[in-house]
Amino acid sequence: SSTLIVFVLTFYLMVDSERLVGIFLSLFPRGKRTKIKHLFEDLAQINGQYIRGNLTISVICGVIIFIGLVFIGIPYAMPLALFTAIMDILPLVGSTIGAVPAVIIAFSISPLTGILVLLLFLVYQQVEGAILSPAIYNKALNLSPSLGFIAVIVGSALFGIVGAFLALPFAASLPAITEYIQNDMEENK
Repeated sequence: SSTLIVFVLTFYLMVDSERLVGIFLSLFPRGKRTKIKHLFEDLAQINGQYIRGNLTISVICGVIIFIGLVFIGIPYAMPLALFTAIMDILPLVGSTIGAVPAVIIAFSISPLTGILVLLLFLVYQQVEGAILSPAIYNKALNLSPSLGFIAVIVGSALFGIVGAFLALPFAASLPAITEYIQNDMEENK
């Protein structure tokens, strides 16, 4: 349910962003509003890149799983791959949750089919975790893979799935925030 709340809140924030930014900026002195607005624009760009990267990985996941399921001969390959792609949006646990229905259906066909589908998902998860995610997020967010991994672990430990989902854009936003704070401190000297 908390994941659903994040998606609904994100939708409302996107729809009403200009008005909300205006209200938020009105809380600051006039001289600082332009700089804070630029900071918000930087943060919006970082978060947009994260969302695009996450969606790219999910589409790749859906396509690869679909091809693998069709090749193995699993019925309902398209809806199973679509479910996996949607679940893959969730960091760490998404692709595992997405694998459950396909693995259950595969084992109901035969043990060998179940093992093949399980191997398909395990190999894909390893490739995604070791190659796809670091490459896409490093390019999109300019974030080192080790820092991204640490951010996701800390975010999930502190705030669960929502923390894992928000950890990468938060970690990628820190340089922009610290640069703003440093510039503000220098101006106030």
